[in-house]
Amino acid sequence: MKQKMKRILLFALLALTATVALAQTPQEIIQRMEQALDQHKNDGVAMTVEIKIPIVGMLSTRSYILDKKMRMEGETNGEKYIVWIDGDTQWSYSAKDNTVTIKKDEKKDAGNKSGGDMKLFENVAEGYDLSLAQETGKSWQILCKKSRTNRVKDDPKQFTLVVAKGSCLPLSLETKMSGVGFAMRNLSFGVSEDKVTYHPEDTPGAKIDDLRQ
Repeated sequence: MKQKMKRILLFALLALTATVALAQTPQEIIQRMEQALDQHKNDGVAMTVEIKIPIVGMLSTRSYILDKKMRMEGETNGEKYIVWIDGDTQWSYSAKDNTVTIKKDEKKDAGNKSGGDMKLFENVAEGYDLSLAQETGKSWQILCKKSRTNRVKDDPKQFTLVVAKGSCLPLSLETKMSGVGFAMRNLSFGVSEDKVTYHPEDTPGAKIDDLRQ
């Protein structure tokens, strides 16, 4: 019996030692996440963006971003729409009217503009105090609070970041700014040029309303 107890205690000690060896600080997790993102910087990213506005409710879009191009799919008041942007031109398709409205993209540089949300994943450790809020077998949940030395006005005061174990890629990011809830979920990497490029055959029979003149 004593030998058996010794073995159990030995196995428990080895397991505890292994757990401690594998434990990582939030800073180390973020560093590995940034390294993993860097490996996919030219692959394009797809994500679900959710914006919760008081009174209005929840708005949700699925965005596909590759370099300067973007495609957004969503639904407003039960009406489906798709928007393509390439930095110079914007194509907006309304399923209700079966119409594609074409206009110049006044804000320019679509990919960098839409991909700006991804900047929240960059240099997190430099502008935020990090703490591990929760850990599961598949992910880490890290609470990021804006540090006193962070003078960037537009940076959110805090956000919650979930990072996948194994790949170390982000799974979601949630924050709130000026009472508006914002979340990025279901991130995946690898977007084709065709996915973010408008083709007339994508909207068969649609009326074209060209406002670029």
